[in-house]
Amino acid sequence: MKQDEIIDRNRIKLRALLSHVFTFESTEQLPTIKGFGFDQSPKEYYWDAEKRQGSYIVFQYTLSGTGYLATNQKIYELKEGIFFLAELPNAFTYYRGEEEWSFIYIEFSKEFFQWLPSPLQIGHCPKEKVEAMFTKLKQLAQAPPDVYTNSRLAYDFFLTIKEALETKPSMNEQIKDYLENHYKKSPTLDEVSDYFQLSKYKMIRQFEKEYQQTPINYLNNYRIIQSLRYLKEEMTIKEIAAAVGFSDYNYFSRVFKKAMGLTPSAYRKEVLK
Repeated sequence: MKQDEIIDRNRIKLRALLSHVFTFESTEQLPTIKGFGFDQSPKEYYWDAEKRQGSYIVFQYTLSGTGYLATNQKIYELKEGIFFLAELPNAFTYYRGEEEWSFIYIEFSKEFFQWLPSPLQIGHCPKEKVEAMFTKLKQLAQAPPDVYTNSRLAYDFFLTIKEALETKPSMNEQIKDYLENHYKKSPTLDEVSDYFQLSKYKMIRQFEKEYQQTPINYLNNYRIIQSLRYLKEEMTIKEIAAAVGFSDYNYFSRVFKKAMGLTPSAYRKEVLK
């Protein structure tokens, strides 16, 4: 047997050991947790949410590495501490980046749809809260729970996630959101600091302390991430650079290679083929 086949089979076994589906004899339509799991994605990991079977809600939280969630309008970077909460089926795809992506997921029944303000939400949650939820789930899976025990836990978890989504963003998060919403216009540091009425140097220090990069570096990396969806289309590199806010496509190519390890042309040829 080839080494790759052994690795693939071991991956399947690992996933089977770290996932669980809850089933109930009761026919009551109570909101419940359908299942949960832990996954370490292989390089080819790719899901089209529009093709998922059944109607339910998925909560997926990144423990380490990086994944991407792509809609028609935007690509979200799913780093450690970031989660998405979404109705399924849904019009988006999600997949891993170059580095291994590990995450926890919890599937909620469709009865929770009424508590979702939108079909897809992205948020941040402290790791200890999510790990505490996962610990409770593993304990619950040791013995078949009744539907009422499961439903109580489902409400508790869903409220924890909703609370994380509705927590007022910090100033750094507001700056990050501003950069993401205006990336095509390539805002300057002076424009951002004026908008938030902050000292430019204080803003840089605070932002870099939390995100380990300056606002401009964050902006450039975000623009590179957004360019990935255009690389799948019939657009020239110059057109893609302009679409994500780079006036100089040579500079765009240099920034892209620094972030992704390949030039845009090579990435299109080798990764998106």
